[in-house]
Amino acid sequence: MDIKAQEWAKSYFSRLETAIEQLKNHDLVSRVNIIKYPGATPEQIAEAEAKIYEEQLENVDYKDSEAPAGPFAFNEYIKEFYKISNGLHVSWHSVAFAETEAIDPDGSFPIAKDEDDYKEGWISGPSH
Repeated sequence: MDIKAQEWAKSYFSRLETAIEQLKNHDLVSRVNIIKYPGATPEQIAEAEAKIYEEQLENVDYKDSEAPAGPFAFNEYIKEFYKISNGLHVSWHSVAFAETEAIDPDGSFPIAKDEDDYKEGWISGPSH
């Protein structure tokens, strides 16, 4: 275990939680949506690395690319990120452009119309 990477991941999520609270309390933000997946186990991370390596090897012939030097491995920082959350999504909607929002097909949260997408905000992290 890499202590520096573990501290970085904890710090990242702590800063993210602070930013989310600031968004929730901001006068111009009407809604904050958060999806934070549970952390991945070391076995799940190893499975994802193996799958990526297999796909890299498949692409060597298919895309006439160079073979990887060795098996794929996430760096320690991303591994520690995945141990805390195996993916996340945060989006927010402003009150300034409420008239540009529409309900998504499932009816679960408002989304900006395509031409107004830049007026909203979101961040997403990978999940496997």
